[in-house]
Amino acid sequence: AGAPWVFPRVNALLGRAVPATASPAWFAACRQSSAYPKRTTRAALPFFAGAGVAGLFTGMIGTWQRAIDASGQAELNTVDTVICLTPPVAIGLVGTACQMLLSRRQRIADFASLRVAGASRRTVLGAAVGEAALTSATVFLLSTGFTLLVSTMTARALSATGLPAEGSLVWPPLAAVVAGGFAAAAAVNVSAALRANRGNPRGLLARE
Repeated sequence: AGAPWVFPRVNALLGRAVPATASPAWFAACRQSSAYPKRTTRAALPFFAGAGVAGLFTGMIGTWQRAIDASGQAELNTVDTVICLTPPVAIGLVGTACQMLLSRRQRIADFASLRVAGASRRTVLGAAVGEAALTSATVFLLSTGFTLLVSTMTARALSATGLPAEGSLVWPPLAAVVAGGFAAAAAVNVSAALRANRGNPRGLLARE
């Protein structure tokens, strides 16, 4: 429910972490991301859902496993956990790719506008990758916070049952989802940027 408010603002804060003067491509990526908050939210929401599910289960199970290890009991079946994680994570990544593909024509027009404004082909490609990196950083930050919150709550619940536990964060699944989402977003953005870099940008902008 809070995604349309949260994602654009976190994006903007992360964008300002790097000075605009450091790179024209990064400046363009930040401007594009902040100019279309609804599109940013639509692209990031399924991505966050996949990363959030991965973080929720791995953080909770990692904390639970730590409590079991401390008490000397048997281990959890992590193979079943991975199998259960696969469908929601895949849905999140596919949803991200589909949202990006549905907006590809608009992305071509955006990058053609940059060309018309005087940006070089290299800057346009850099902006395409920069937007994907900015979205991925936002999702990584929010899903990591979500994971830590869930694992901390799990630790408190386990402590109430007498099992010694502390919050745990399991990085590989979360990092894999974030990397996959970045790859999907970057692939769509770069393909749109390459299309915008070919031919006359004004003519392309008129057609798109």
